[in-house]
Amino acid sequence: ESDAARIRRKIEVVMITMLGLWSAVGFAAPLIADDELRNTLIGGLATLSSLLLFTSPLSTLAAVVRVKSAASISMPFALTQVLCCGLWSIYGLAINRMFIAAPNLLSTTLGVIQLGL
Repeated sequence: ESDAARIRRKIEVVMITMLGLWSAVGFAAPLIADDELRNTLIGGLATLSSLLLFTSPLSTLAAVVRVKSAASISMPFALTQVLCCGLWSIYGLAINRMFIAAPNLLSTTLGVIQLGL
């Protein structure tokens, strides 16, 4: 099996897993009477999804360092990530919601790292 096929398989597994988790939460959430528990469950899954999205470009980090070229990293995506996540971070901090602020602060930092490569 080629490297491209293995990578594609990993991506498919992650996507199917996330789709399954989101589907399960979508069906189960209305059945959870405790608002705090429901919000924690949905917030946790949203945080995980965001982190998977924004850390995915760093999967090529070893190749970037090895070949000394950041050509595999999308700079427009990284810039958009910094701007968008930076704004969400500010908003999350302003309303004191760590499910918003924490992953976006981390994602902003990861975007800055990508821009620096």
